Amino acid sequence: MYYFDNAATSYPKPDEVYKFSDYYYRNYGFNATRSHLVKGKNEEISPNELIRDTKKMLLDLVNAEDKEVTFLSSATIATNVVLQGLNYDNISKVYISPFEHNAVIRTLHYLQKIYDFEIIELAMNRLEDSYDTEEIKYQFQKNNPNLVVINHASNVTGLIAPIDTICDFAKKYEAITIIDIAQSAGQMEVDLSSPKYDFAIFAGHKSLLASFGIGGFISNNKISLAPLIYGGTGRDSANPEMPVSGSERHEVGSVNILAVSSLYASLKYINSVGLKSILEKKKQIMVDLINLLDDYPDIKVYRKGANDKYVYVVSINYSGYSSNNLGEILAKKDIIVRTGLHCAPLAHKYLGTFPEGTVRLSISEFTTLDDLEKLEEAIDYIEDNS
Repeated sequence: MYYFDNAATSYPKPDEVYKFSDYYYRNYGFNATRSHLVKGKNEEISPNELIRDTKKMLLDLVNAEDKEVTFLSSATIATNVVLQGLNYDNISKVYISPFEHNAVIRTLHYLQKIYDFEIIELAMNRLEDSYDTEEIKYQFQKNNPNLVVINHASNVTGLIAPIDTICDFAKKYEAITIIDIAQSAGQMEVDLSSPKYDFAIFAGHKSLLASFGIGGFISNNKISLAPLIYGGTGRDSANPEMPVSGSERHEVGSVNILAVSSLYASLKYINSVGLKSILEKKKQIMVDLINLLDDYPDIKVYRKGANDKYVYVVSINYSGYSSNNLGEILAKKDIIVRTGLHCAPLAHKYLGTFPEGTVRLSISEFTTLDDLEKLEEAIDYIEDNS
């Protein structure tokens, strides 16, 4: 199998993740917040310490040491907790990027029917394939933003949003800001140190190299969210009310200690290897991949080169083939890609590929030249038989 679907979930994971998660779950696979007296063996850490240390490593990775992590089961659940937890009494103008995932689009669509706010897309410079920051500044002046949701890196093209500039503009109007870092965390150096980022949604199973079942959000704790789910937190059980603030307010039920252990191990791996080293390897692979694709005149590539405007994702189409047909042919050659709309329909309307979609190729530091050679052989086969 030659795997090019790392934007959906990274595979394979580092060996350290498989080994540590297996060991930890066999020895500490119980309910962390209900087992306070359990201690780690020798120099090992207890489940409560594991959760604490994993959160700290995540905050260190995105330079947000003074903020708080809430662990949930996925980025989609986290998006719902944040968006549905906001008070919409004073929210009439909501801005989104044209690259939002359906976790954002469908949640806002549901909430719009209840609260009747306007959804406005942030302006783009299509010729340059970039955000038009001057036009966005004018958009905000004309229709003052109350809530701004930005996909930091597109899961379709990899385009990186200038969140620093856009959130500066937004905060002039005291807008709430939400950044989706599901595709950027682990794919680039992310800096969330500024208080202008109210919430950041993350997914553990993508470029953070952890398993399914761990995601959540990072908060500056300036905005209190109404709970989406009610239940036990393992603390203050006599109180019929949910905790007032902080991660305890939303971390309801049993923490997935197996998934947390995988994120703990993956973050330790990233720290030991070094994020810069990982990104340098990805960069070279992406350069080789783009050069390979550019050799075929029947392939349309939906990004402008292998430069720093993008993370390590590329969408393509092949003349005469639907994305699904192309994906099926590649699958028969044992090449795993993602086809269709990638749960991001607005991105394809922006690209002009709606509703057919594209074939998405996404790499990791474990993508090899052998993978690229097999992809080239498959494309040669398609070219020879077209």
